[in-house]
Amino acid sequence: MDWWFAYTELSMKKIVEAGFPRGRITCLNNAIDMTGLKIWREILRCERSILLKELGLSGTQLAVFLGGLALEKRLLFYLLP
Repeated sequence: MDWWFAYTELSMKKIVEAGFPRGRITCLNNAIDMTGLKIWREILRCERSILLKELGLSGTQLAVFLGGLALEKRLLFYLLP
């Protein structure tokens, strides 16, 4: 590999720690602001059992999908029979 494009300083640090030369890495700082998601996660932790009850869910594992719903991703292909 000739060059590595890292999304954040943290990912750049991990790439360097893995042995890739720092001089051949460009950090793009191309990540979304996670502040809102971190706050939301803490709120969910505090209210998890209430939320699960309201949603009619039970069990110990819960998955949440966070992503963009863009037409270009052909979502109807996945949703329609």
